[in-house]
Amino acid sequence: MFRKNKETPQKVAVVSGASGGIGRALCLQLRQRGYRVIGLSRQNAPAADTAYVDCMLACDLTDSHSINETARTIGQTSASVDLFIFCAGVISPQSVATLEHAPVIEQIQTNLLGVMLLTNAILPIMAKDSHIIYANSMAGIFPLAGSSAYTASKFGLRGFALALEQELKPRHIR
Repeated sequence: MFRKNKETPQKVAVVSGASGGIGRALCLQLRQRGYRVIGLSRQNAPAADTAYVDCMLACDLTDSHSINETARTIGQTSASVDLFIFCAGVISPQSVATLEHAPVIEQIQTNLLGVMLLTNAILPIMAKDSHIIYANSMAGIFPLAGSSAYTASKFGLRGFALALEQELKPRHIR
């Protein structure tokens, strides 16, 4: 955990899905640009593997308690958040004819419901003129045969982001 410092003028970025792929690359770029970076991952990465963030927090997007605890911890260590980037996501390709309940539920919870709940939990500490970015998928625009649950979660995320944009205009959050 990094030291509590609510007086710092350094901008704070929070990145979900920070332990791999796009999220990890974004964390590196943000640190190079001077942001204090808080990474979120389903499980804590070994301390030796987190040099690309200032702090790595475990946040399971399928668990509302984990989401609320993560938001509380961020609020205790940062006066505000200037940039929130959602990169976490899961895909379990399967046709509708062979749908298994557990992978469907995991995809909807991680890719849509968890994102909505984490957004709600973090909004109170989002700074004026801050940004929220959802790294979505082309499946949010073009359906993927054989991945109907994933496609539904990504269409839902796109709709959520568009509606949220309208709601946050008065708060100058983009």
